[in-house]
Amino acid sequence: MVKIPTEHTSHYAWRTYKDEVIKLILSKDRPDIIEIGAGRSPLFTAVELPENVSCYTINDLSQRELDLAPGEWRTACFDICGDVERLRSRYDVVFTRMLAEHVPDGYRFHSNVFSLLKPGGTAFHFIPTLYSPPFVINKILPERLSGWIVRAFFENRTEEGIPKFPAHYSMCYGKSARLIERYRSIGYADADIRTFYGHGYFLKIPVLRELDRALTNFAYHRGLTWLGSYAYVKLVKPG
Repeated sequence: MVKIPTEHTSHYAWRTYKDEVIKLILSKDRPDIIEIGAGRSPLFTAVELPENVSCYTINDLSQRELDLAPGEWRTACFDICGDVERLRSRYDVVFTRMLAEHVPDGYRFHSNVFSLLKPGGTAFHFIPTLYSPPFVINKILPERLSGWIVRAFFENRTEEGIPKFPAHYSMCYGKSARLIERYRSIGYADADIRTFYGHGYFLKIPVLRELDRALTNFAYHRGLTWLGSYAYVKLVKPG
């Protein structure tokens, strides 16, 4: 079985995401940036934040989550799927990490992010994608049952560690012409979707693990992005 090249794996996506955000930030002149859904765990510490940033804001719809965040950043408590009119055209960069699957309406989410961006601004999202088996399972199982399964296999998935939130996976898919067209219908001038393959959810289940690895390898080598596991989504608002 021919292995998937490292740069197309989920491990690579997780390892390089912060570097990708940094490159994006450094391409802007004194940008105002916001991380949506950052909660208690923003991407950057004070020593990691690029020096050219004018202002770094972290957002969450839960004030409790923001209260648990480090105190050095500006916070903004609002629902990204709600009314964001007061923040229209305010940010040069909007980025998210494992948030998009939790919003109930993906089209409204991406439309509101578009509103937050200044002309010429860029949105960058790191998302899990359907129809990767663990995410299909998470979508169809009752939340109470899927939460129990996650906590049983991952010790850090607790209210005090990394909480599990309900997932909807609205507009969370691998690259396709149809999905790109939906982004463009919102108003984005450019939409780039980079699909990654593999995940770590079945590592403790030997038979399922090997079956899933075979499926993942097949999907990559056949170019089946709809069986990918994660994606970087980069969207540019017209200048």
